[in-house]
Amino acid sequence: MLSMPVLAILLGVAIAVFGLIFTLKASSIADTMWTRNESRTRHSRLLAAPRSYYLWLCRIGGVVLSAGGAALGIGGVTNLLT
Repeated sequence: MLSMPVLAILLGVAIAVFGLIFTLKASSIADTMWTRNESRTRHSRLLAAPRSYYLWLCRIGGVVLSAGGAALGIGGVTNLLT
């Protein structure tokens, strides 16, 4: 049963790193999302969202991913130590 906590730790670290990268690259990701949405919603300004919406969406998503990954990793370490 040693493999499950180790797997949780590795998966948690991978998710946390992905979330950190997602947070740090939020500006470029938001630009891409905003540009794609602008081209799709040219005919309707009601559906168009401002760029800051996408920026905060990416930042919050990255922080949530990092926190979830860290919690999974900490849970794996706790399980390994008990």
